[in-house]
Amino acid sequence: MGSYPLGMLKDFNIGVAFIGIGGASVKNGLADYKFDDVLIKKEVMKRSKKVIVLADHSKFGYIDPIKIGDLNSVDQIRTSHGINNCDKLILERSVRIVIVV
Repeated sequence: MGSYPLGMLKDFNIGVAFIGIGGASVKNGLADYKFDDVLIKKEVMKRSKKVIVLADHSKFGYIDPIKIGDLNSVDQIRTSHGINNCDKLILERSVRIVIVV
């Protein structure tokens, strides 16, 4: 947490980053609720060649207070069965969605 990991991350080149989120919506993008976590996630995403978001279906349509980034700032979202078809179709306009068993 805090500035130490942010400073360390500046020395890394990341191939693939797997990012967890608190919530996602088409209008507001990806978000979380802890400021320090969001800062680290933003830096990791910036330094990564590929970003994959891991979020179960309950995270969609939920808006956390601190924005991580837009949907098009990631390469793929992996989620669980249960995401409603409307959300899935709208999300697929911005990012590749993978349903994981």
